[in-house]
Amino acid sequence: MKIYGECETSGRRLAVTITGLDRSGCALVCEGHDMVPEGDMALWIGAIGPLAAIAMQKDATHANASFREPLDPRILDHFAQG
Repeated sequence: MKIYGECETSGRRLAVTITGLDRSGCALVCEGHDMVPEGDMALWIGAIGPLAAIAMQKDATHANASFREPLDPRILDHFAQG
């Protein structure tokens, strides 16, 4: 499942594609701009957010995000039905 979202980090908002969404985190694909999120950030999954997360850059276009608090199962259900 791919979900479009945004993250805000270092004073910038970046468009991201979210995959592998679970209660503890997700993977982010960040194409079309020169920055991949790293460290503290606010994440919007579709229109849901902001969610506090910590990002760790994997390579030039990918990062993993861990949520500060586990996602409510209803959020996962919402996107699973999408």
